[in-house]
Amino acid sequence: MEQLITIVNLARKIGCMCQRNIVDRFMVGIRIFSSPVDDFVIRILYNPSIDKVYDIKLRDREHREYYYTINYDELIEMFKGIEKKRNNGNIEIFRLKEMLIENQIPFNFKTINKFNLGGYQLFYPSCDNAICLVIQSGISCGNEHNMLEIRGLWTEQEAQDNSVVGWLTAEEVFKRIHKDYCSINFNLE
Repeated sequence: MEQLITIVNLARKIGCMCQRNIVDRFMVGIRIFSSPVDDFVIRILYNPSIDKVYDIKLRDREHREYYYTINYDELIEMFKGIEKKRNNGNIEIFRLKEMLIENQIPFNFKTINKFNLGGYQLFYPSCDNAICLVIQSGISCGNEHNMLEIRGLWTEQEAQDNSVVGWLTAEEVFKRIHKDYCSINFNLE
């Protein structure tokens, strides 16, 4: 049970969704769905009567129908690698989140789990009163290159197009939010 608990806890820590299925009275199946940033599905079979994880299969983006067999240690290393990548700020929306926290700018942050798309949304200054919505998901503009999409806080030209603006870095989005925050709270431009 310890291995299974470790796997599920690490998966949740990196933002994965876990689903438990009872296969039969001797078998429990667990499916772990990642965010689109990592884009994988893991299928685990666990036998509670002998307390053993005995089959771990991984499916990645390029092989939708094919599962690779991996062992427990490989899975733990994969999760730790994803967590390290995120903690090092390699995912733009997490970099933006840290910049906003550092500058004490209010926002709400949510994980998207709809339609198996996954991803993240950041609402400035709040969900209920969003001036700007920042998205990084499997279908956001620029996500495949680790870039952000925004709705709101557009330039004059972008506002004429009245659509989303993508392919932005965390720094570019932060400048827009910071400028708006300062103009509202400190009458600065």
